[in-house]
This record gives sequence, C-alpha cells and structure tokens, in this order.
Amino acid sequence: MGLQGKEQLTVTLLLWTWWDERNKRREEGRSRSPSEIAYMAAPYAANFLKTPQRELLSENRQRPRWKKPAEGILKLNSDGAFREGSKDDGWGFVIRNHQGRVIRAGAGREEFLLNAFHAEFLGCAAGSLQEAARMGISRLDIETDASLVKAALASNDYRLSEVGGIITEMKLLLATDFSSCNISICNRVCNGVAHSLAALGYNFPSGQIAIWEGAPHEVEDMMTSDLAGMNE
Repeated sequence: MGLQGKEQLTVTLLLWTWWDERNKRREEGRSRSPSEIAYMAAPYAANFLKTPQRELLSENRQRPRWKKPAEGILKLNSDGAFREGSKDDGWGFVIRNHQGRVIRAGAGREEFLLNAFHAEFLGCAAGSLQEAARMGISRLDIETDASLVKAALASNDYRLSEVGGIITEMKLLLATDFSSCNISICNRVCNGVAHSLAALGYNFPSGQIAIWEGAPHEVEDMMTSDLAGMNE
C-alpha cells in the first residue's frame, strides 16, 4: 500500500490477472506462463490510467440494471449453479420481451458435470436455447455473466475442450434456427432472475426440468425489481 499510484495499480492488476488465470486453469485446464501473466499487467495499467477519472467515477456510481431488449427482439438470461464437491449443477433461464414481460422461464438439474464451465453451458444450451428454438424465436439477445460462454461461442479456441461437443451444438443451433443473435456479458446483479432459477433447479431431482409460461412465483419479487429499475 506504500507504493506510488502507477506501481500500486500495476500490482493490483497483476493480482487480478493471477486470480483470473487460476479460474481458467481450474475450469478449462489451460494456463499461461508466469512471464506472460506478468507482462499482461503493465498494458492493463496503462490503459486504465488513460481513462479520465471523471468517467470512471461516473460509471462506478451507476447501479447495474437489467435492460430491456429492443422491440421485436427477445432477451434470454441464463445461469448455472455448479458445486465442485458433488459435481452436479442447477441451471435456469428466463426469456423476456421489450416490455420486460416473461415469455418463458425454465430450470433443471444435472449430475456428473466436469466443471463450472460445463455448468454454465448447460444453463445456456440444455434448456434455454433449445426452448427458444422450439418457440420459433428468430431474433434473440443472449445475456450471461460468464465471459467464457461468450468467448467460446465467438471463437474456435474451445472446440477441443471437454465441453467442445456442447459448444459445437450451440453454434449450429444459433446458425440454423435464429436470424439474428447477439451475445453479451452482464453484471451478475443483472442476471439475478436466472441465478435464482438455477438455484431452484439445483433442488430438483437429477434430470428433472421445469418450464413455465410466465414468471414462476419464486422469482416474482426479483422480476418486479427489474421492472422498477427499467423505469428509473
């Protein structure tokens, strides 16, 4: 804490990069060398210092909110709840229209998962995308708080990973069943409804799936909070 500002920021970003690398090694089995991790911290710090402090303060003061999609597009939020010890997972999703009204929601539970990466893809693929395709939805915004999901769908870097088969199926589904699909990363606060549905699914018997037309009562309060945030 006694370092000068730039050095202090570099050390902080190095620790963050180290933590991020630890998560990637645990979830994907991939790792970079210590020198690569060390060299990454310097450009991160430089870019951070170039950003006006007034702009940073303005962004920090804004409370993250779920945002409605454009008219004619539906938004899908999904999440997975993985437990390392038991290797099982609950997943959940919610599809809402431009008014914030729930069109479809779902939750489920699976056993014998590989890792948290696997769980996130089950949340996005096993129920949500397949259900959206069955509904005949053509224009979809997918929102997730797992950056690995977007990265895997936007590149071929993960095709040889343990969940490469699921990724390939998702890419094929997106290419054949949807005319337009945008995938974005959201703050975990904005993904609260899907997270709660994933926690609900974790309490199901293994293999059980529940689909609701509209909002299940377990997440009605969170839905109300999201709608209130849209109008502020």
